[in-house]
Amino acid sequence: MDFGKIEVIIFDIDGTLVHKKDSISARLIKQINILKKSGYKVGIATGRSIAESGSIIDQIKPNFPCIFADGQLAYDIEKKEVLFKKSLPLDKIELIKVYLNDDYHVIQEDENYIYAENRLAEIRFSMAFGVNRKFISNTKAEDSILPIRMYITAKQHKKFISSDIEEKIIMMSEKWIKVYRAGENWIILSLSQKDKVDALNAICKKLKLKTSNILAFGDGCNDINLFKSVGISIAMQGANQTVKRYVDLVTNDDTTNSISKILDNLQLYY
Repeated sequence: MDFGKIEVIIFDIDGTLVHKKDSISARLIKQINILKKSGYKVGIATGRSIAESGSIIDQIKPNFPCIFADGQLAYDIEKKEVLFKKSLPLDKIELIKVYLNDDYHVIQEDENYIYAENRLAEIRFSMAFGVNRKFISNTKAEDSILPIRMYITAKQHKKFISSDIEEKIIMMSEKWIKVYRAGENWIILSLSQKDKVDALNAICKKLKLKTSNILAFGDGCNDINLFKSVGISIAMQGANQTVKRYVDLVTNDDTTNSISKILDNLQLYY
């Protein structure tokens, strides 16, 4: 592994930077700040939305464009600029809304806001996903909004969403849309074909950067193609064996201390 060629460090969030709480260790925060002052770029690549990543963004203050929603969005936090975006197909969205009728809250997410149709939907979404309500608009999304994800829950509180509804949505979207559960009462709709590496390639093309100059930390199957693309790939100890087959190094444990020990190698090149 050639740490000397590394210019950018990218972190996954869940299972990598944080586990149960959105709190990164003081040691790692200090180390990230030193790396940035020394000329390195630091970013994140996560399945979360921008809103869900707010506390992490506040802590590490990325100076490299970040990847959200598993690659559906690449966004420059400093410049507030979209570099890459894959939206849900509008014709499929309209069909799904008609099918759901008025029995469900339909909440849409784009790069700027999460759009809940009313105050009740806003509160329920905030409580379910831990998103600060300042990121949620309680007005219906305009027709011009191109959402990257949709969140659906029954208006009848705590009503279970059946698998029949999931299957119907997939069928109506002609498999363009993937449906997955968030607990018993919510389903999330996203593009079925998306990948963090697509967003990373778009960022690198924009910045004229080689992916071989990137070091990436992660722990999930959604990181595999990104791992295969970057110069140095590192999986957390808790990652499954499939993920570990595609990395250059596996950490000694799942703590951020193990990340800090690896980043110590970059100090040789400050």
